[in-house]
Amino acid sequence: MYVCLCTGVNSETVTQVVAAGARTSQEVADACGAGSVCGRCRSTVRRIIAAELAAAGEAAPAALVAEEAAGWPPEEAAGWPPEGAPSRPRRSVPWRTRLVEVRTYAVRPADAERFHERVVLAGLPLLGEQGVDVVHFGPSETPRDQAVDFVLIRSFPSRRALERLEVELEGSARWRAALGADAADAVVEERQVALLLPVDAVDGLRSRLRGADFTPEAGTV
Repeated sequence: MYVCLCTGVNSETVTQVVAAGARTSQEVADACGAGSVCGRCRSTVRRIIAAELAAAGEAAPAALVAEEAAGWPPEEAAGWPPEGAPSRPRRSVPWRTRLVEVRTYAVRPADAERFHERVVLAGLPLLGEQGVDVVHFGPSETPRDQAVDFVLIRSFPSRRALERLEVELEGSARWRAALGADAADAVVEERQVALLLPVDAVDGLRSRLRGADFTPEAGTV
């Protein structure tokens, strides 16, 4: 259902933003635009936040409780806006979002080709079986002497989806088993970052990579 008619944000998007870390209606407004124009949907947004946190066994933060107690923002109060006050323009916001995770693997140069091959032939099919959206995989464009860096970009509808994947893959056990001990042990350093991006930004990245060759012989994917 639509939560914010001003910006066209629905409940699914608000839920995704909450799963990605938003804990107040202001944080939701900053992330996806819901409640950023007239503010009358803020109470609905707070109810969604509270329901999602309760389902996850998380207590409502003090900032959310304070918002609800104050009936904030004032747009929700009776008689707002004052008669004759100019209406605020609607904002153009990236209201559909996905959680994008970027993982980097630093691999010993002698084992780089083997690692690349095992990820392509075994790792990516495993992620495909789990319904994971792999946006990109391949070596970094900035090589270094002591390691070869590989980049794996995946997108998820929410942080919960990412957490469910970790549970289903038993942490990294199934990923390691798919790659094989020799390829998995070739990784000397692994890093992870995640950020919330508009769907059109994710699709734009995917479009740039469309037709990329995911075979080991291709080199850069």
